[in-house]
Amino acid sequence: MDSYGNNEGDALRLPHEGRAVQAGEIPPVPCESTEGRDRAITSGCVGFTAEEADVVRRVIQTRRSTRFGYSKQKVSRKDLLDIVEAGVYAPSGANLQTCRFLIIDKPSDVQRIAKYRVSWPYITKVPKGGIIKYAPALICVFSDTRIEMRSWSRHNGGVWEQLAPQDAAAAIENMLLMAHAKNMGACWVSAYQNMALTSCLSGWTWGDVLKGHNVPPHFIIQGMIMLGYHAEPWRGEVKHQGKPVKRRPVNEYVIGGST
Repeated sequence: MDSYGNNEGDALRLPHEGRAVQAGEIPPVPCESTEGRDRAITSGCVGFTAEEADVVRRVIQTRRSTRFGYSKQKVSRKDLLDIVEAGVYAPSGANLQTCRFLIIDKPSDVQRIAKYRVSWPYITKVPKGGIIKYAPALICVFSDTRIEMRSWSRHNGGVWEQLAPQDAAAAIENMLLMAHAKNMGACWVSAYQNMALTSCLSGWTWGDVLKGHNVPPHFIIQGMIMLGYHAEPWRGEVKHQGKPVKRRPVNEYVIGGST
């Protein structure tokens, strides 16, 4: 039973429903209060102000990938765990919560991975040793295939697709936004299983690259972020590969007709 008197399997009783409190139930607390916001994390209670929504909008719209310009300062464990926690709270298909996270912040380990992951097919001029070498920390995102395959065998009727890459993408975006909200730099680095034995991994496998980190074989890599503190006041990337990073008006991205 949870703190709201819900037994497992019961419909969740939210603290903002405005109905009479039943015997044994904790009275509702407004979301605006500190206690109410803590409860909102587990209850789904919403009560954000317009000003708070604007803060979220600003974090989303000002986020940029940081490939260079990191400070050599070690990233605090609290910041790393806060960022991973943001990934944990991302949505997942069928609520399977398949994502798992490996934090790498030992400089020698980061440099070892940078030595292997050096090739980007779409970048013509990659610095020697790639871009990972500039980051003080990495977070690798994996999917637990044991969970995914159990769901696959239970639900697959020819239309159910594996959702692990989408789950990982949602988790990665959450982590990028949290890093930016903490005034840190971060960059999503492509990392996936099919890179093994190709130039993208210098001909090695992910097992070779992550040797010593005790990653179980049923954990399949889905992505990676590099992150750290800025070495100087952050201004954001204006162009990447010669193309402006600024977005066009939202209507230019909306497809289809509407009535």
